[in-house]
Amino acid sequence: MTSFDVSAGISPRQSFDSWAAFVAGLEAEGVRRVWVIDSQLAMKDVYAGLVVAALNTTRIGLGTGVTNAVTRHPTVTANAIAAVHEISHGRAVLGLGAGDSALYGIGLKPQKVAEVADAIGFFRSHLESSVPIYLAVSQERMCALAGRVADGAIVMGPAQPDMVRRQVGWIESGLHAARRSRADFDLAFIAPTSTDVEDVRS
Repeated sequence: MTSFDVSAGISPRQSFDSWAAFVAGLEAEGVRRVWVIDSQLAMKDVYAGLVVAALNTTRIGLGTGVTNAVTRHPTVTANAIAAVHEISHGRAVLGLGAGDSALYGIGLKPQKVAEVADAIGFFRSHLESSVPIYLAVSQERMCALAGRVADGAIVMGPAQPDMVRRQVGWIESGLHAARRSRADFDLAFIAPTSTDVEDVRS
């Protein structure tokens, strides 16, 4: 079976003890990485969740899924993800996006592509090279940016084959522009699912 990732937020109603058991269960099932949602008005703190996960697992990758460079200043993020990387013995991944619920919730708009590019440049110069940087993407300019400067992309949007092919094409255009190899770039595709049949029917 092909390895897969899981993206999950930690509900304010969920205990960190149950979160620890949840992530340990994902690892036992062979999940490759868990991406922990960073949305301060809807979820518990992402870095607390990543540290708890790191202390209760040994193999699974641990990523922010995703954070932004506004609600958390890049210096704060660099410091926090470096700590997770150390505690997890090299399993941390920095997932970065333009910001959505985290920014809209405090009356701000998502960052522009150029601003996200600047943030990635900062992380490249202030983080260990062993911490991969993934960019959440859906539209053309962000896809191309990921291809130029990120280690991977978290592809979002409608799960339609034609749209996904278009997004991958935009990413590959960015790779080509930066003279980078597709073999050195990782794609993670977000496909929302539900384990509850009743939820699917409603």
